[in-house]
Amino acid sequence: TVFDNILFPLAIKKMKQIEARNLIYKYADEFGITYLLPRKVKELSNGQKKVISFIKMIIKEPNIILLDELTSDLDKDTSKYVLDILINYIKKHHSTCIMVTHDLNIALAHAEEIMVMDDGKIIKTGTPSDMYLSNIKQIKELFHAGEVLNV
Repeated sequence: TVFDNILFPLAIKKMKQIEARNLIYKYADEFGITYLLPRKVKELSNGQKKVISFIKMIIKEPNIILLDELTSDLDKDTSKYVLDILINYIKKHHSTCIMVTHDLNIALAHAEEIMVMDDGKIIKTGTPSDMYLSNIKQIKELFHAGEVLNV
């Protein structure tokens, strides 16, 4: 079940069962997924699976969050929902997040600082404003962004 899936990292830490249960329900309630806890993971949508994976990661209360293509296989509405959850969590818990993305719109809208890489080399760093004001055509090409920016 989803509950057991979220429980796994807490069991590894040998957390007491009642404490783990309370923590799972706290996060499930915070993210609005309490109704999913008795379901099987294979019954969930991709967006729901992303939220469950995110909860499994943050339930251990890390200081740094590493994300790779968080929204790559999600539709626009689900991407917004998952990003809103992430941003709210980061603000509430003062966490540091490093996110790898090829979506320039996400980087410009949500990052405090952006690092653009090409062939494993850092070619530009700066704030979203710096990026927007620089050679945006080159940066769009590196991000593989074909759409007009919605900033």
